[in-house]
Amino acid sequence: MRQAPLILALVSFALVLSACTRPDERMYPIGPDVRADLFIIFKTTASPEEVYKFSNETISDPKDGGSWPLPGIHEILHVYVDGREAYAVRFFPGASEDQRKYVRSRIDSSPLVFKVMENVVPSDIKKVQ
Repeated sequence: MRQAPLILALVSFALVLSACTRPDERMYPIGPDVRADLFIIFKTTASPEEVYKFSNETISDPKDGGSWPLPGIHEILHVYVDGREAYAVRFFPGASEDQRKYVRSRIDSSPLVFKVMENVVPSDIKKVQ
């Protein structure tokens, strides 16, 4: 019976480790040279604070003391193009059409957005027109 605490500790440790693993262990490329589902370019009048707020409240959901991407969004990457702030958004492969439309509608409703492009590689864009 002296081994009971050790066994209990090992079982607890195994449970913690299993809870910490990601459900999808595949590696995904990230960066400005990876195709984005949506590429959001902001107006030159948008301040850095407004762009940050857009990220936290328009394409993310503020809760639990943080900000979490909207359902369906896999990653959000902050980049610059032609001197403007921009975000590259990639959806999970299994994101539903409704999730994609919901994200797009929120982006389109923002007065900060200059232009939204679909299925582009951010690093390929040199000039904003």
